[in-house]
Amino acid sequence: MWCYYGVAVTALRRVDADFLALPRHLLAEAAVSAALAAGASYADLRVHRITTEHIQLRDGELETSVVTREIGLAVRVIVDGTQHVMPGALVQAQNVSGKVAAK
Repeated sequence: MWCYYGVAVTALRRVDADFLALPRHLLAEAAVSAALAAGASYADLRVHRITTEHIQLRDGELETSVVTREIGLAVRVIVDGTQHVMPGALVQAQNVSGKVAAK
């Protein structure tokens, strides 16, 4: 939270329960195991959520309100002493758990 002269600029936000319900441990285990098996000396999985809200007004009246939530995945590895980051494509939040469950 940013403060400006002692006053909070943004409200304190909590992590959404549906984000916490994602199979993060299963995703991390699969990503790290694959990277280590391929020769990496270190690997981790980074998962983040992007929430975008688009609001359109005309003459003070609401025309459009759209909230989009996406999940981003990236695997960070160290191979021969060099760090590499391989970002995954952004996938819709509802598809992540279904794809993992299918495997």
